[in-house]
Amino acid sequence: VPLYRSEGIFAVNKPLEWSSNDVVSYICGILERDARNRGAEVRKPRRRAKKGVVRVGHGGTLDPMASGVLVVGVGKGTKELQGFLSGSKRYTAGVKLGIETDTGDVAPEANIIDTKPFDHVTMDAIEEVIPKFTGKIMQVPPIFSALKKDGKKLYEEARKGKTAEELG
Repeated sequence: VPLYRSEGIFAVNKPLEWSSNDVVSYICGILERDARNRGAEVRKPRRRAKKGVVRVGHGGTLDPMASGVLVVGVGKGTKELQGFLSGSKRYTAGVKLGIETDTGDVAPEANIIDTKPFDHVTMDAIEEVIPKFTGKIMQVPPIFSALKKDGKKLYEEARKGKTAEELG
């Protein structure tokens, strides 16, 4: 009995508050249950185990406070995921004018640290600055990002109250 009904890559709309690994674990669990129900031998992943291990991966980490398309690979599709890390990406953002939060977003645990009037902001002014955020740009990742430092996810450390200076 084959381990997978099908192998390859597909897109998942990652829900808000789920980590990319949560999505991979969820899909892996579904595939393992399906394989067992069909009579396939399923093994837990070990260092050199190749046969009987359900392989699932993703093509780039999204912050848990971001929703969006997560490319997922199953079986042989996991070998194709590296190509999605270097490809072009497109982002859609929503904004809430007039507030600044300690997380730089509107996450449920975000604290408003400043408010300002925004009645002077016009659609023309917004459209004038949008080109500055288009094309190839070098961005400094915020402390609330999926990057890791010393093996720890920055957003997890930041949500514990650590500052950018403390994380260095």
